Amino acid sequence: MNFATAIPACLEALKKDPDNPRLNYQMGRLYGYSGQWEKGMPYRQKAVDLKYPQSLFVIGWLYLSGDTIDKKDPCLTVKMWRESAQLNRLAAQVGLPHYYKAGAFKNCGVEIPAAEMLGYLDAAAKQTGGDFYTNLLIEELRADLKK
Repeated sequence: MNFATAIPACLEALKKDPDNPRLNYQMGRLYGYSGQWEKGMPYRQKAVDLKYPQSLFVIGWLYLSGDTIDKKDPCLTVKMWRESAQLNRLAAQVGLPHYYKAGAFKNCGVEIPAAEMLGYLDAAAKQTGGDFYTNLLIEELRADLKK
């Protein structure tokens, strides 16, 4: 990617539409991929504040993994992923049940009912386009939740 061209172009687009969640997410992404994650965080946060489903998922992942972020915080992850899943983001609808069952959020004091997670998986299944691996994971998670 040509960051020298993409960054100014995205900044110019944001001048015209500063509250566009997708543009804010993309600006944060550009800065992140160019190694300037600190510059990208205000844009990433704005996209989260604007409830952009992909940003909620990705920034949640960063808080879970600790990548390009100042600290790990799985409790922020579970909150963001739950919201992203409710906004129909496939990655959150599958990732939330997986990491919840794996215990990633056990110290967060959050109880997510199996029925809620099954609902996310049902919604996710409608979006896979028949992808074998995603469907396999969904079925495995469903079976585990029904135990």
